[in-house]
Amino acid sequence: MWESVLGSAAGTFLALLLVTDPLGAVPIFYSLTSSGSDTYRRRQARLTTIHVLWLLAVFLLVGKVVLEFFGISFAVLRIAGRLLIAQTG
Repeated sequence: MWESVLGSAAGTFLALLLVTDPLGAVPIFYSLTSSGSDTYRRRQARLTTIHVLWLLAVFLLVGKVVLEFFGISFAVLRIAGRLLIAQTG
């Protein structure tokens, strides 16, 4: 059981890592915070991390309910996500 959980967690982490592209976001972050001090940049990075983790946790808990409310199946969401990633790439 733990092997499947760890495999799913690793796959999810890698997918999120590829989609979010943290290395590509570094120049954007520095350009947006160029007028701030190092303390300001650290604070903004910490707040952004907290907000992203909060958003991911909320969607982990209520994502299925939202999809059911709008009548979207998980298979359709997967296809749309793959098309979006392919178009972006």
